[in-house]
Amino acid sequence: MTSLIVDENLRERADIAQGTTDFLSRQVEDARRALEDQGAKLAIFKSQSPRSPQEKAEYEAKYKVLALEYDVAQKTYVDLLTKRNSAQLGANMEMQQEGEQLHILAPANLPESSDFPNRPLFALGGWVSA
Repeated sequence: MTSLIVDENLRERADIAQGTTDFLSRQVEDARRALEDQGAKLAIFKSQSPRSPQEKAEYEAKYKVLALEYDVAQKTYVDLLTKRNSAQLGANMEMQQEGEQLHILAPANLPESSDFPNRPLFALGGWVSA
């Protein structure tokens, strides 16, 4: 009975770890697409150049905003990638632990009678000493 409970617990933990890995993989893909979009916007914006001094100030301000958004997207992507890799490692460890589990071949049995104390001998000893 105990081994069934342990087996089920290991399977549930492995399923949860795999679900976490799958979720983070989807998040990484979304973050990668967002990073690529931000990179494309930044590249297009860099290709445009300002014409008059007033436009140059606006250009620099917009460039700083786009560069900051790109940096945030890149940080998010790297963070999610790190989390996904950790989750994959955890899932692999859970799978490995499931394979390394010990199985009880013969469960412990309780004795039918106790060997100690020998009650009649103790009773006799108490009766003799009294």
